[in-house]
Amino acid sequence: MAPSFSWRKMLTSLISDSHTLLPTRRELPSRKAGTDILVRNTDTGSIHFLNPTAAVIWNCCDGATTAEQCAERLISEFSIPAGHDIATDIRQIVATLVENGLVNG
Repeated sequence: MAPSFSWRKMLTSLISDSHTLLPTRRELPSRKAGTDILVRNTDTGSIHFLNPTAAVIWNCCDGATTAEQCAERLISEFSIPAGHDIATDIRQIVATLVENGLVNG
């Protein structure tokens, strides 16, 4: 059995520096639904519901926003406890977006 490729491991190393640009989101049909965003992966036909946190991170994946800037957006929009590891949250959500084909990996 071949070892499985881990987007999470790759992205953890890629986004380990807060000045690293986040990957670029794909041009996919999307629609705001309250505080969530619905995104359709046109390759698979699947629809993904992004909660408000994932929606902010998905919008940060514009090819120009760094992980640090994305963290600042999250802090400004949500009540995040001091000392919370936002970088890990960003890495995990970006990895999930890549795995689901919503951002370029």
